[in-house]
Amino acid sequence: IVVHPTGVPNPGRTQNAWELDPARDPNRDDVAFASSLIDTLVGSWCADPVRIYSTGMSDGGFFTSILVCELSDRIAAASSVAGVLHPPDCRPSRVVPYIAFHGTKDPIEPFDKDLEAFDEFAADAGCGSHQRIELSAEVVARKYTGCAMTFYRIVGGGHAWPGSPIADELPASLGHTTDEI
Repeated sequence: IVVHPTGVPNPGRTQNAWELDPARDPNRDDVAFASSLIDTLVGSWCADPVRIYSTGMSDGGFFTSILVCELSDRIAAASSVAGVLHPPDCRPSRVVPYIAFHGTKDPIEPFDKDLEAFDEFAADAGCGSHQRIELSAEVVARKYTGCAMTFYRIVGGGHAWPGSPIADELPASLGHTTDEI
């Protein structure tokens, strides 16, 4: 079962977005929505409760990070693309296997910020050091020891989903999309 909900309009933003700051709107709780959605999928659609995954890009990647923090008991594994956020109050009840992908020339979300946030998740998970694995000229993995966490650096990559079949139709201002993943 694949379900792809989207965020809703946020004040001051032109695009739909997920709730990343719960204090901003006390009448909204996107984490509760995600938990309720999981309940519905498991209860009415026979989804396997131990095989629930979360992924997202940009704001959706940030929200996936929030779910790793808040719903770690319900999320089997997660993946963020061009957006990793590590809230200061992140206290997962269990380690969630996590991968992230980010372009080094992303014009929207700074690469270094996401790498630092991912490093914080790895530290929370008790991961050891990381090893650099060059998978291609464009893709370099930062694989952490002692846990199931990997950050993929897309050398020269922009604000893009690696391997996207619609990459050629996206604005050039978003940057390069690799086909090497």
